[in-house]
Amino acid sequence: MRCLLARGGAKRNPGLGIQRSVSLQGQYVPKKPISRSLRVRLSGLASLVKVLECLAVGLSVSHLSKHFEMGSHRVEVLRNISMEMKRSESVAVTGPSGSGKSTLLHCLGTLTPPSSGTVQIEDENPFLLPEPKLAKFRNRVVGFVFQDHHLLPQYSVLENTLMPALAFPTPGLDVEQRARELLHRVGLSHRLDYRPGLLSGGERQRVAVARALMNSPRLLLCDEPTGNLDLSNAEMVADLLFELHEEELTILIVVTHSQALADRFARRYEIREGRLSREA
Repeated sequence: MRCLLARGGAKRNPGLGIQRSVSLQGQYVPKKPISRSLRVRLSGLASLVKVLECLAVGLSVSHLSKHFEMGSHRVEVLRNISMEMKRSESVAVTGPSGSGKSTLLHCLGTLTPPSSGTVQIEDENPFLLPEPKLAKFRNRVVGFVFQDHHLLPQYSVLENTLMPALAFPTPGLDVEQRARELLHRVGLSHRLDYRPGLLSGGERQRVAVARALMNSPRLLLCDEPTGNLDLSNAEMVADLLFELHEEELTILIVVTHSQALADRFARRYEIREGRLSREA
């Protein structure tokens, strides 16, 4: 039995074999086992911390604009966009082709810097970071799912899922176990050694979802994630996105032309001529 150290160094009683600690007054203070009531309180505290994390603003966009210079002509793509999202929140973004939906995702995902305005993720403006640190930030904090799965054909399902964790390895982290768990959750534990060419379209997109979550990102960005799938596979991938979003407590932003997918979100935005407006 170990003893609680009030202040001072630890000593061992050779006769009893009991670890003890000496206070300044020379008294032994035995360490008591954690009671059931304390365990309940600690569990409640952990739940409270989780709730507070969900209430914290994880993404803040302020007056974001983006334009491109085409010779002497300036093309305004995004105009004065502002929004906030807490962890565990989700939103769908719709709009006609060429309205700026993908450009918005690229700015939020730190792939493209805004022309003006700010993007803050977890209270950090990533565009103030030098390129090497920005790349690491993006790798750790942002996950992407695109319309095309972008799996590497020469690698297996397991190896493709592992790719984000190999760019900036974390010592001591069992990344292969994490990848196996994710693939089990997306229903592909029986396909670990398969190459992408042997998978169906829905299976390839499920691998892409697992890969996007590999590093437990705070922000999950999906650009037409069901656009290349038939109705059955589209519903399966959509179900999977919502399920894993709730389990992982990500901020989920989905750009889509699918009204059926957009209708599943309680919060929806529309982009027209580069302006973002919330749907009623």
